[in-house]
Amino acid sequence: MPKPSRRILPALLAAAALWTAPALANNPPASETAQTFDLRSLHATYRYVGGEKQKAAIAKAIDAGIEPLPAGLKDMAHKRISKSQQAWPTMRIDIEGDDIKVDRGPEKPVHTTAASPKYIQTNKGERYVWRQRVNGRTLAQDVTGVGNKTTIRYRFNEDGSRLTFKISIDATLLPAPITYKLTYARID
Repeated sequence: MPKPSRRILPALLAAAALWTAPALANNPPASETAQTFDLRSLHATYRYVGGEKQKAAIAKAIDAGIEPLPAGLKDMAHKRISKSQQAWPTMRIDIEGDDIKVDRGPEKPVHTTAASPKYIQTNKGERYVWRQRVNGRTLAQDVTGVGNKTTIRYRFNEDGSRLTFKISIDATLLPAPITYKLTYARID
């Protein structure tokens, strides 16, 4: 096959550029089309997608945390902790600036501002303080009271389509902290 002449090659390249230019104009670079995820303005529902393995990890973490307790106390602790620590099927998160509301299931939603903690008293008379704040792509909740400190972190991926829910419960009555994580995917 003969080589194209030096005059024809630039003409062919120019024609190819004209032919592909409209296609490139209709498809801007990915950096221009990617949505910017801003956790300071989020209104979304997330569904649990972690599967049975992560659910089993909750039970394993609870068992490890209460293992050294005496039998009767261990049973009572297991029942109480297992009731509150589970993979909720869905969770709703609404954040607008410092106004933060998290609804994780049948419990009352936690609604605070980043500047003001929320004081909660259980029906058993136990008092807890909830603090929530946003730091980058992480929503942090810290709960303290009655010798307990619970740290909850909701870490969102770059576009907000997935979140990792990580919790650590450290209590004076527990021989070891209880720590586990769950995975959720955005559904709206």
